[in-house]
Amino acid sequence: MTTFPYGYRGARLTLDQYMTISVIRRIDPEFRRRLFAMMQAAADVKVGLGIGGAWRSSTTQERLFRSRYEVDPLGPIRWNGQRWKHVRGAAAAPPGRSYHESTTEDGGCLAVDMVGNLAWMKANCKAYGLLEFTDLKEPWHVQPSDVPRGRSSYSDRYDPLPIWVLPTPTPPLAPSDPPLTRILRLGMEGRDVVGLQDLLRTNGYSAGNSDGKFGPRTDEQTRLFQRDHGLVADGIVNQAVWVALHAD
Repeated sequence: MTTFPYGYRGARLTLDQYMTISVIRRIDPEFRRRLFAMMQAAADVKVGLGIGGAWRSSTTQERLFRSRYEVDPLGPIRWNGQRWKHVRGAAAAPPGRSYHESTTEDGGCLAVDMVGNLAWMKANCKAYGLLEFTDLKEPWHVQPSDVPRGRSSYSDRYDPLPIWVLPTPTPPLAPSDPPLTRILRLGMEGRDVVGLQDLLRTNGYSAGNSDGKFGPRTDEQTRLFQRDHGLVADGIVNQAVWVALHAD
């Protein structure tokens, strides 16, 4: 029986078990069909790929936005009669502007956050009518490729998603592994730790000096990076973390 990653705590579920979860049932049916097909294709080539987060209520979206933004008179985002600037974590839209919220006429969402091998997903998602957001530093974010990129451009007048012709069962190709794949954790030292610290800094996470020592500061920033990118926030730098760090 095939199981797939679900959420951010290491759970694995069958697709039938996925459908018992309310936030998964709130995904637009055609969008969900494409996602499940891509997940199955990944599993067929021994690649783990699943859904971390899906539908959100407007209340949840507001809480997420407020946790990552603060009021600033010069901030670039207008919401609730004020300007806001991004101060921590990954970007998040204000409530009413996210595809994670109820979007379609029947209340379905048109965005999910994926977990697992995001590099494989990036290499293959177009074939499943899906769009990923590596270019916006959100390699986990996926939505249908046939809706506008931004929710503000979406209209209730849009027709339901068309049925996407899925690829034949020929296994998709997996991309090359990133150059740094050694598993790292607190207390380790070496060249790979220097590479980790440099990549964390490149991605906007201050891990202190690149001294090659995986100390408390590097551990803290690693966990923050994992949490922001939909990974298990355990401070262990495994293949999934390296993939996310090397994302374009």
